[in-house]
Amino acid sequence: EWTDEVIKFLGLDPRQCFDLWDRSCGLNKNKRDNIIFENNIVTMLALEKRNQGMCAKLAEQYGIYDFARYPEDFLEKQVTEEDNVKLPYGVIIFPKDDWNGSFYQYRYTFQELHEQLDGKFLLRAVECGSKAEIARALITLDRKYGVSQKPYFAIIGGHGTKESIIFGSGDNGAIDSLTSKDLTKARIARAGNFFV
Repeated sequence: EWTDEVIKFLGLDPRQCFDLWDRSCGLNKNKRDNIIFENNIVTMLALEKRNQGMCAKLAEQYGIYDFARYPEDFLEKQVTEEDNVKLPYGVIIFPKDDWNGSFYQYRYTFQELHEQLDGKFLLRAVECGSKAEIARALITLDRKYGVSQKPYFAIIGGHGTKESIIFGSGDNGAIDSLTSKDLTKARIARAGNFFV
């Protein structure tokens, strides 16, 4: 199919993209004509027009595959200013799984935030599917920016309850979820060292 060829051309694995998009399509799962699929492909093409290789870099370094969740300007700045350690930054941690597609609603909120923070703070988005992926993402950001900057804030999205946030499918129980109990454990509590 033509969509497979476009995604391959952008340096990504079509099956992986479709699998992740299926996990964010809500009730319209497994439909390639779904608006989420279309919005992701349109966003990917727009990003590549701005900066060749951007989609592959966002996927590889930040776990981002649901490109249409974020404004193009914001993602472009994340890549083009990835070596900027002078400005403080905030981190957005979104789940890989989104059973009802609700995390696509925040695109315009992030556009407003990006505009309000422009020149004062950078934003770094990551997509994670488990506690381990969250830890790896925070460690990676800390290694890159930690000497000069620590995140000043975090926006954490995920479905769940007042006691837990699910980042994966939920099929793996505690592996997919971050619970309030996890935050009391020493190894997770160390995450506080990653923030201002």
